[in-house]
Amino acid sequence: MFQQRHNSIEEIAGGTVTIERCIPDFNDLCWQTFTLLTNGLTVAHPGADHEIIQSFRQIFSRGCGFQPGTIYANPSGIVRSSDSDRKFILCARQLQKEWFHLINAEFASAGRVRRSMRTVDPLVKQLTFTGVMFINNRHIFQNRWPDCTIPRHQKKTKRQI
Repeated sequence: MFQQRHNSIEEIAGGTVTIERCIPDFNDLCWQTFTLLTNGLTVAHPGADHEIIQSFRQIFSRGCGFQPGTIYANPSGIVRSSDSDRKFILCARQLQKEWFHLINAEFASAGRVRRSMRTVDPLVKQLTFTGVMFINNRHIFQNRWPDCTIPRHQKKTKRQI
């Protein structure tokens, strides 16, 4: 099991977004993210990564009844929100960025992390490396996250007469 870094939880924008940070257990990153996602459920550690994937699919299937809401989790913490607004996405990206810095340091290079990600199942990749996002109880794959970038002002073009 993992240890929490501190008991306080950051609240952003009047309580709509909360961030809880943890100390990652580098011996079992996949399971740590899974337990953060299933907060409140009593789930026995199934064992190997492929068994964690089966448990993930079983618990988070549409007919199961468990509703995670709007959350993002990786081994270093979890972001919860009542809305899937821009603030939530920005906080999730920030936690993901912090996790990338931490895991890159642990693996001694970003290249080693990328090579490790190539060899695992896409769901294990999310649970271990990139993080898992749910918006309104629906699992969102990394390449389908909502865009929260600030649109740049378009250059003014000369009027054509």
